[in-house]
Amino acid sequence: MPWNPLKQSSRQRLDARFAGFPPADRFAVPQKGWIKAIRTALGMSTRQLGNRVGKRSQSILELEKNEALGRIQLDSLAQLARALDCQLVYAFIPNNKERSLRNIVETRARKVALKALTAVNTTMALEDQAIDLKDELRIQYYIQENLDERSLWDAKVDP
Repeated sequence: MPWNPLKQSSRQRLDARFAGFPPADRFAVPQKGWIKAIRTALGMSTRQLGNRVGKRSQSILELEKNEALGRIQLDSLAQLARALDCQLVYAFIPNNKERSLRNIVETRARKVALKALTAVNTTMALEDQAIDLKDELRIQYYIQENLDERSLWDAKVDP
């Protein structure tokens, strides 16, 4: 069945949501973590934060340490965010410049197609019938006629 990467409405809906996001680097975790950064900016002690969530000061220090190390659980972060009168925002944002899932799929399809066409080209070159691997129409034709989304991620290509 021919594959049309543009038909995927769930991907389009997510891409529309990503389009409004500011650059992800604006949300980079502070060196000592969000909990400690927000708590200290508010002028709140670990004892005071602990009282708000029913934990001891030592537990808050441990949670701050775990967050800084990337070992904290989301439910703990959410609880502490509420206690700091903040909202926890959790998201996966595509790394590409366009912040688009469509771009991820198209890039992957292109890699898979080029790998397959390179293998074919090697064989054909032995018979003096090499193909032009820069022929964009050939690449797009291969993608539409030979690839489907279910197997796209099974192919072994460089990440």
